[in-house]
Amino acid sequence: MDAIGKNADLNQKSFGLSINAEKMLETMVEQQNAVRGYLLSNNESFVATYEKAKSGFTSHAESFKANTVSAEQRTRVENLQAIVANWQAQSAERQLELARNPSTREQAFALTGKLTLAEGRVLVDAVREGQEALIAARVVERDAAASAANLTLTLGAVAATAIALVMGFFLSRSISTPISQMTGVMRSLAAGDKTVAIPGAGRQDEIGEMAGAVEAF
Repeated sequence: MDAIGKNADLNQKSFGLSINAEKMLETMVEQQNAVRGYLLSNNESFVATYEKAKSGFTSHAESFKANTVSAEQRTRVENLQAIVANWQAQSAERQLELARNPSTREQAFALTGKLTLAEGRVLVDAVREGQEALIAARVVERDAAASAANLTLTLGAVAATAIALVMGFFLSRSISTPISQMTGVMRSLAAGDKTVAIPGAGRQDEIGEMAGAVEAF
């Protein structure tokens, strides 16, 4: 049962990490769109949007690394962070800087498409698939643990029933046999045979008390 509970807790955490992975992709796209929006409009609000998305990506990536139990998944996210950081430094933020100056705006546009986050998207897909595989494996483990627990309970119930039946059988014999013998003795005594041995004499229980009562005859 502990294994079932542990797997349930881990899967709950894995679902949360899957959401982290989706948020990482979402904030990557938001950064790209903010850069494009600034290049097209020169509206400073897009710079604020970029910075917010950049911070959000870092937050989701760090949260994922702190909570995952998979070293492989942690490495994937670290590699993703390196790819995104390189794109930010070599493409996004250079474009934002160049676009601020009318004399260098054309250079900003020229950088578009030179460095992309395509490799990063592939890594995000790998992270998501990794989470799905972990969840599926834990479901299998949980089902196996549940089956084992049910089997243990069933075998325990069968064993308890068998023990009860055996104990009942011997208890019945320990009571019914002396009583049957006592009945036979009483018939013999009633017929005038005083030589019969009284069964159960000396026993420290109800059978012994019955034997003592019969001896009085």
